[in-house]
Amino acid sequence: MDEYSWHETPPEEILIEEILRHKRNLTREDLERLIREKIEDFGGVIKREAAVYLLAKEMGINFLREFLPASLTALRVRDLAVGLRNVDVEGVVVSMYPLSVTSGGKQYLRFALADREAIIWSVAWGEKALELSGMLTVGKKVLVKAVSVKKYREKNELIIDKNSSVEVLGDVSFDELLRIAKTHSLRLHALSVVHVAKESGRIFLYGFDEECNPAVAVLPVLDRFSLEITPGSTLLLDNCGRSTVGEYNYLVCRENSNVLKVQRRDGCSDTHASRFYLEGYVLGFEIFRREGGRVYLLVNGKPEPLVLFRDSLLSSLAALSARKARIWGLRRTDGTLREAPFTQVEALGEQLQLQVVKGKKLLECSGLLEATLTLVSADLRFRCIDGRPLYTVYLVFDDGTATIRAVSNSPQILEEVYELQESDLCELESSVIEKIKTYRVERIGGLEYATKIFVNKFSPKTGFVFSLRSLG
Repeated sequence: MDEYSWHETPPEEILIEEILRHKRNLTREDLERLIREKIEDFGGVIKREAAVYLLAKEMGINFLREFLPASLTALRVRDLAVGLRNVDVEGVVVSMYPLSVTSGGKQYLRFALADREAIIWSVAWGEKALELSGMLTVGKKVLVKAVSVKKYREKNELIIDKNSSVEVLGDVSFDELLRIAKTHSLRLHALSVVHVAKESGRIFLYGFDEECNPAVAVLPVLDRFSLEITPGSTLLLDNCGRSTVGEYNYLVCRENSNVLKVQRRDGCSDTHASRFYLEGYVLGFEIFRREGGRVYLLVNGKPEPLVLFRDSLLSSLAALSARKARIWGLRRTDGTLREAPFTQVEALGEQLQLQVVKGKKLLECSGLLEATLTLVSADLRFRCIDGRPLYTVYLVFDDGTATIRAVSNSPQILEEVYELQESDLCELESSVIEKIKTYRVERIGGLEYATKIFVNKFSPKTGFVFSLRSLG
């Protein structure tokens, strides 16, 4: 092959001259007509240089790949069209499914190859799939050689067979990868982790996304997700669904998602974990008629109501009565704290320590009061979850100066008021418990009790009872 000046000759002209040199009976006009026909054969979707390259290969013209520019040896993704065979393509792996197996037992690997202009899904089969699964990750720039393009479910697909090869050219930058993913509306997201929590079958990751917005990702517990994820890690989450819950971006990853640990990113100035949680002491809770309830937390000296919709979370906080808890992933709607799909409870173990005020009246006190109060009425609401009871005892007290409505979830108070054990609530018939409730209210109404009660200074008609002892 003669040497050409790359600066003066357009890339396709190099190959045109080579074709005319080998095909002496082919005129320039005939070749131009063949080029136009080739472009028309592919519906006009391939570029001129791609058509010239394909014609040269069809004519059996041998040339040394290293003497040709990349625009002729490797097509751009946008130039790929159904029917192309034995072509080379250069791009970036921007999404990738795990190595999978068909119902017939054949292994295959699917990944997306893209540049800034276009994207195409690719599939490799058998041993080639196994080979590529060990060498490809999202963010790798690759040259895929000797591949073909077919139609699959109304879209073009790149077929990588046993005669194909893949060369890894390097890694694109983190920001470039995200830009390409955004251009093609891919489900690829970054997460800078500030907290990791686990429950049966799921991993909860709290952190900041690529735009420094608060985000929570939920992953299934799988061996291939067992990479060390700790606060400070930066992850790429591939093929994870995204939605918005309150102020959070909510990412849900499934078994066919990918998680890649990458070099830590800087740029999110507010990375303090406290943005994601609320700490407080559990004062008590009220259960709803169906699932969930309203929990009252003592936060900076003020009771803060929290609405929960799952009994599993309510049970977790019920076990922490008068102790400190940290609740991750809450949302505030219309001024009310509410549970989110990713809310998690962390027990801190610290006991509620308040100075007890004695000898004062309800109207005179805020905080923890020890006083003799008259029990005006009582009620009980409960349900059983897997044989374990969730219940709230409602109490109304009077001390001659004021009346206060209070709640308690204490087994001691359940026994004092109704002469019932916690286990009785799930073992006795509902009709029997209703009779016991009616009987006991008639007996205890108007009796005096020594009471330890937290009085809410922000709402004097609300109280939380921690102990109760009859003086009758």
